[in-house]
Amino acid sequence: MGRELPNTMHDPVLDEALKRLAAEASTRFTSLVATGDEIPFDVAENNGDSSHFYRYVPLTSRFITAHIEELKSLPSYGPARGAVASSEVAAPYLESRGLPVPSEPTRRAEEMIAVFITSLWEGTTEFSLDISRVEAALAGLEVQTRDIREADVLIAPLVGFEMTPTEVTLVNGIRIVQADTIEAPIEATSSEGTGRAAWQTAYFALTDLESTEDGPRQAITRLNGLIRALRLYKEGSVGLGPFAFAPVGESSWRRIETTVSPPRAGSYFLIES
Repeated sequence: MGRELPNTMHDPVLDEALKRLAAEASTRFTSLVATGDEIPFDVAENNGDSSHFYRYVPLTSRFITAHIEELKSLPSYGPARGAVASSEVAAPYLESRGLPVPSEPTRRAEEMIAVFITSLWEGTTEFSLDISRVEAALAGLEVQTRDIREADVLIAPLVGFEMTPTEVTLVNGIRIVQADTIEAPIEATSSEGTGRAAWQTAYFALTDLESTEDGPRQAITRLNGLIRALRLYKEGSVGLGPFAFAPVGESSWRRIETTVSPPRAGSYFLIES
């Protein structure tokens, strides 16, 4: 699915800057813990037959947020922030994670660095530097910041929707298909927050994604128009999931907000006629 995608190369300057920052952050955070600063923990139930057993979950992101000024004081922080800003990866990186994108470039770069550094130690109890984890994070950064216009289709989960046919094509070219008939990210097929039971069939709306500056916005507008048309066609509760997804490589996806209001509680059933 999708047009031929170029093999996007890593930005070597950005990679090196983030690697240096990760190494210095590892040393600084390790020193802070050694001198008495504690990583906060939460308590969660174990996934097992008994609810009487609990486990401690390290809140590493909270620790890093509390010590963000320590991160900013590192010698490699300024060069890393400059590399992020000049490469313009901050906005798509934050968007791909569903996070707010500051309008000011320097602030965007700082937010991206905070999220990236946190990801290196999420769920860990110490700050040793795992090179394989750094490399994986950099590979993820490359995928998450690819131009969404390299894809030729946008996929949006439908909320509250059911139908008897397995696929329908509408006059505007939008297709509605069963989720298990196409490749899609796991996040898109999850029933969490949709009011749909895990065993119920999920449905997607698919629309073309033009390779123009305005292509993503036009695709989202068409999907929003689909929801309005369905609501006018018959009674029922139907909407879009919070994000739509575009394929940007093998098993790699970019997501963008659908900006459609959530549906009322209930369902919408379309019968083949």
